[in-house]
Amino acid sequence: MFCYSHYCYLFNTMKIKLPIYWDFKNQVESEVIVNVPNAAAKKVLMAFLMRKDYDNRRKWLIKNVPEIDLNIPKELYSTLL
Repeated sequence: MFCYSHYCYLFNTMKIKLPIYWDFKNQVESEVIVNVPNAAAKKVLMAFLMRKDYDNRRKWLIKNVPEIDLNIPKELYSTLL
């Protein structure tokens, strides 16, 4: 298994550390490490993006996916930043 930046290439999963419980007695978060299958990660990301309007969707993609090519004309792209 080769993992890079929380992505495990052998299993096509994304590894994330996720708090799932607050221990009130000890006042600490309990965390688990989860291997999220690509199909599930894609569904979550698509649902997140589809709740945004076009402008906010483009802005999020430009900010968070630096290697993305949105095929946007240069004159429009400069107004998006």
